Formats: sequence, C-alpha cells, structure tokens
Amino acid sequence: MSTYDIPSGMAASLLGMKYMEDKISICAQNISNIDTKGFKEKYLISTEALYGGVYEQPNARISDSGTIEIHNSQTALAVTDSSGMFAVKNISGELFYTPTGNFPLNKNSIMELQSGGYFLQGWKYDEDTQKYTRTLSDIKVDNDIKSKPTDSILTNFKLSNNSIAESVGGTFTINVNNTDSSELLNLDSFSHNSFYIDTLKEVDGISKTETLKFLFGGISKTTKDGSSSSISTASPTGSFDIIVEGLSLGKITASEIISSGDNDQQVLTKLQNKFKSLGLRSDIITSNNNKTLLVAPNNANNSMKFVGNENLLSIIGLSPESTIDYANYSNQNYYRFASVKELASLMKANGLDVNYNPSSKSQVVVSALKNCSLTLCDNSVNGNLLYDLGIVSSSNVECLPIDSNYDCYVPSSAISNNPNVVPDLLSDFVIYDSLGIKHIMYAGFIRLSGYDWAMEVYGNAQDIDDSTNYSGIVQASKLSFSPDGDLVSISAFPISSYSNPLKISTPFEEIGSSGDNFNITAGNITKNYVQGTDFTNISELSNKINADFSNLKSTIVQNSLDNNSYLLKITPESSSIIIETSGTASVSLGMQRSRDNVLPSLNDELKIKWRGLNGASPEESSIRFFYEKNNIDCISSTMRCAMENNGYKSATLNDINIDDGVVIGIYDNGEKLNLYKVPLAICNNVNKMGVLDNGLFSETVESGKVTMIESEKGGAGKILSQRIEGSNVNLSDNLTNIAITSQYHQGIGVVAKTQIGLMDVIIALSNA
Repeated sequence: MSTYDIPSGMAASLLGMKYMEDKISICAQNISNIDTKGFKEKYLISTEALYGGVYEQPNARISDSGTIEIHNSQTALAVTDSSGMFAVKNISGELFYTPTGNFPLNKNSIMELQSGGYFLQGWKYDEDTQKYTRTLSDIKVDNDIKSKPTDSILTNFKLSNNSIAESVGGTFTINVNNTDSSELLNLDSFSHNSFYIDTLKEVDGISKTETLKFLFGGISKTTKDGSSSSISTASPTGSFDIIVEGLSLGKITASEIISSGDNDQQVLTKLQNKFKSLGLRSDIITSNNNKTLLVAPNNANNSMKFVGNENLLSIIGLSPESTIDYANYSNQNYYRFASVKELASLMKANGLDVNYNPSSKSQVVVSALKNCSLTLCDNSVNGNLLYDLGIVSSSNVECLPIDSNYDCYVPSSAISNNPNVVPDLLSDFVIYDSLGIKHIMYAGFIRLSGYDWAMEVYGNAQDIDDSTNYSGIVQASKLSFSPDGDLVSISAFPISSYSNPLKISTPFEEIGSSGDNFNITAGNITKNYVQGTDFTNISELSNKINADFSNLKSTIVQNSLDNNSYLLKITPESSSIIIETSGTASVSLGMQRSRDNVLPSLNDELKIKWRGLNGASPEESSIRFFYEKNNIDCISSTMRCAMENNGYKSATLNDINIDDGVVIGIYDNGEKLNLYKVPLAICNNVNKMGVLDNGLFSETVESGKVTMIESEKGGAGKILSQRIEGSNVNLSDNLTNIAITSQYHQGIGVVAKTQIGLMDVIIALSNA
C-alpha cells in the first residue's frame, strides 16, 4: 500500500461504518414500528462513491402489503394488495400519500388523518350533473342539509310478456257454438276486428317472440225477417256486378232472384244459390225468425265490390263497398279470415298445430310447439273477438284484451285515480317540492297490444294544481318494444278527437241527413265527406278516414258509460299532428278534442304545479327522467318498477358510511346521500416514491407522475372501509440484518483502527 492510499482507505472505512450504523438504525426503527398501522418497512440502498466509499439512499417496500385488519371505525380505510394510496393535504396545501389510515371527522366536519394535520382528499358529488368532479378537495361532510326539490328521477322497469312453458306448448280451443268450421262467421264483433298471437319460446337460452296478426272480415251480409216480403213488395229492378280483386265474376239481375209474392227468405235463398254459382262462399244463418245472408270470396284476403243498381242493393241490404280493400291490412302483415276453417288454415300455415275435434264440427284445438307459450291479445273494438270465437285461456295460454279504448286524456279510460281500470303494474315513488314537502306519486302500466304499453305518472288530484288535469295525471308515455322484448321507442300520446255518444244500436245504423258534410284536416291533407254519397253510418265514415289518411287511425268505441251508444274516435299517429273537423256532420256528431295540451312523456321535462297546503306555496317542480334502455324490457318473468328521486327534506347527519370509496351521508330524514368519492393514487414505480418520517410518501422523478383514479379501475385495488393495513415489517429479517451488520461494523472498525495507527507512524516519521 502506498502512503497515498491510506487516507482514501480510511475514508472508505469510515463511510462504511456510517452505512452500517444507519442500516442498524433503520432495522431498529422497523422493529419499533412493527405495530404501527400502515408502516412500510424501510431499507438502505448503497452506491459506490469517490475513493471507493459509499453513500446511502433510504427507501421503503411500499408495494409489499401488510395484513388487512378489521377496525371499528367506518372511516378507517385500506386498499387491497397495496394497489394505490390515499391522497392527503397538509394545512399548507402540500399533497402527500398514505397507504392506509383512519380519517374521522374533525371539529370542522372534515375527514382528517387521526394523527392530525393531514386531510383526506376526494372528488365531490355534483348534484346538478349527477357526477363526481375530478378535482381533489378536502372531504367536508355537512351536519345539516337543507331540503332539496326533486329535479331528476332514475327510472327502471321490467314488464312481462308471458312466462316460458316448462313442458308442453300453449294450447287453446276455437269453439263457435252452432257453427260448422267451414261456415262463414256471423259474429257480434265488427268486421275488421283483430287479435294477435304472441308465441314466446326459448332459442339457445334466449327468449324470442313471434307475432301473428289475424283479422276478421271479408264478409258482406244482410239480415231480413224471413216471414216478411219487404224485398218483393218494393219491386226493385236492374242488376249488379260482383267484382273480386278488380275482376268481374258475373251479374245478378233482380228478375233472377225476386218473384212476385216471394218472402224475404225465398229471395235470400235464391241470392245465396246465385252467389255460389259464381264461385263465392255464401251461407244463411237463422236466429229466431231473422235470416242473415253471408257472402265472401273464396279467399277472405281478396276485396269484393257490388257495382250496379244502388236501389236494388239498398233494398236487399248489401253495401256496394262490401269488403274493404285488403291491401291496407296486408301491408301490416295481417291474415284475414271469414270462417273458423280459414282461420285454422292460416294458423297451421304459420307453424301452429291444428286439430279438429272429431265429435264437434265447430271445435278446433290449436297448439304451439313444446316449450313455447302463447299470449292472445284482442284488438277488437269492444275487446270481444276472442270471446266470440270461443277462445278462453287454457294450457300455457294467456288471453288479453288490447285496450283500444285506452286514452290517457279521458279520465274514464285512463289509469290515474280510476278504480275501473286495473293496471298490469303499479308502483309508487316520492317527489319533494321546493318546501321539502313529500308528495306520493304513482307509475301505472297497462298493456295496449302485443308490444305496446302505456305508462302513466300521476298523483293525488287534489294535490296537483291543474284545472285541466282533474284526474291527477302529469305524464303519459307509449312504450314500444321489439318482438325480442327490447325497448324500441318512448313517445307521447297524441290527442284524439271524439264524437258525442251516439244513441245507435250498431255502428251500421244510419246517422245524420242526406247532404250533411264532414270535413277533416290532418297535417297538410283535407278531405270532405258527404252523407248519402260517401257514408251513411259511422262505420263507413271511419273506413273512409282510414283509407284516405295514413297519419290517422279512426275507430268506433263503445261508450264505457252506456253500452247502448257508440263514439267515433280519430287518433293521429303522432302528438305533433293536430286534427281539425268542421261541417254540419261534425257539428251534429259533436266532434271535439279530448284535451288541449299534449302530456309530456318520459323523454320530456315534467313540470308540476302544486296546490299547496295550509298556506304553503311551493314553486313549480321541473323534473327530468333518466333511464337506460338495457334496464327496460317486456320479457321479464316478474314485473317491477323502480323510481329513484334525488330530492329530500331538511335533515341532520346521523352517521357516515364509506362503500368502495364513496362517502355516504346518512341523515335523520332517511336519506343516504352520495357526498364524495375517494380516488386512489397510482404511479409507474411506487417503490421509488419519496419516504417521509411520518409514514407519508411523495411523488419523485423516479416514481413517475402520480395519477388519481377510481377504486378498482386501471390497476387500482378496492377500497375497504372499517379496515386498516398493518405494517409489512418482517421481524426475523430485521433481527438477522442487525446481527450481520453489527459483525461487519466491528470488522470495519478494526481495519479503521489499524489505518489510524499507520497514519500515526507515518506522521511521526515525517516529523523526525
């Protein structure tokens, strides 16, 4: 060793001794903190320095987890697998991070680390946007909250089509009493009434719905007293042609079917035979002394007209426009039938199993496939077509009326506060006004058709200040679903126009006087109809309107308050279309709109004026409804509805709860309010973060930039409440390190002592 190596060797030895002493000190510190919650075991990193010495860089094993322990405080927080840390700030606003801690509310209601001086950071919940901000702030929990009026409602509901049959398919029986299945049907139901069959089956574990639509009609008929001679007595002359699908089948003259002295039964029998000779179906049905002649094309889907001497047709009782052109219905995929046999054939052609009862010519048993249920929905004017066909609920079959009489604008047919209308689903919820007063509201659902539902929102009629809304209804939505049960659209109901109740025995009874005119405008289309030329009864007028207006639906409704009267109902296809009627016939019918203003739907802002109680005058409520399409369907086995409002009355804090990082205030009014969300800090190299003596950590260049993210997102762990992380100190390793390091320290000390002695000799020789 040269004389020049001794000083550098001494320096290295002294630095080494210092490193060993610090290492022993850190191990001792680790052991002393073995019970300190959240303490991360420290260690030294040594690096070679000038002249072969070392310098020390303290670090901690931050990524190594301590044991997660149960704590009795709701504000004690820990993170699974040490995957993230909590952000805290000191009074000076400096940001630090800790893997765990108990953060009780201090005297200012701020969540503060129990050791003091550091405040937990979170993202505040913004009630206006219903989202959490992405700006860190102290978590301050209000002890008292003022009342908040409801301004948003989260809406989710599940509706039911029908349940899946477990073993056999759905089965029902068509049974028209005293009628052979091949005979033309003489039903009480009006021509062009219809019903749906929904077949619900499971395909690869998924419920699938297919819809078949059947339309009764294609028949012309006339009824006469069989013993009278009204036809021959009138001595009609002339003839008429029979036109089917635009082609003439032949001509019938008065002289062929009417002879002097014939009674009406004889005339009808001759006419029946003539119809059959021309290739038409024709039957005579006897009821008491009345004889009803029925005639139809061989295919009920074909149109049929009688063209010729209108006086002859009028005396016989046949309408020139005998059957409506089927094109209007075929475009909507309807199958028209005029007999049970024809209906059964259509069902069989569409995949249903059809069997005739051998002991009864009138009974037909219809079955679906295995594991397939059926829902039959009556779409007829009075909901009686299924009844007239003798169809009732049977094995795995549900028979439902499609409520064509439903109108949310008419109190007698709406759901709201109407004991005569029973909804398929009814759910209550709460709205708070500006004074914190709680109002009980209801959401009622009723099925309108195979895939259409009505949803009404209403409250106590005496609670809602709306003179035009005496039923308490504030919102109405038409819900349309796909065959698979998915929500397709939500729309407002259009406003219908109604006639006065008409005291007529059937919709085919003549109304008004010859020359009366009926003018109707919808959108940019205006039509004029004249009594005696275009119509004689409301059935004909309704058919004319449907043929001329693609944006209107005209129906005949039996008066719910008087079964012996009928109303003409005209409904636009959308709420934006306004119907205007005029003319002498309009006046005599008393046509008027059922309401002036369209009710909002779920998609619209809802405004409610409250009457106020005991002198209180709450402000008008403005409410928005929020929903997610995937939380709404009509194929659930159990129907349910959830309406969650964001309003509440004034209250005092009872407690706080923390659920996966969400700080929830629990108040004495029963409300549980989301106040803050606690995010987690992550960085590229957590073990390179700066280590502070108080158990906190800081961002460094080596650790990379700290990013705040939600719990269980982007690699962050789950935040656990009522949990605290213990230290990750390994007692055995630290004791071993102390023992080994002490031996090294002792050896380096001997070397250093020898080097000092040599230095003394060199100095003495140099001074000699």
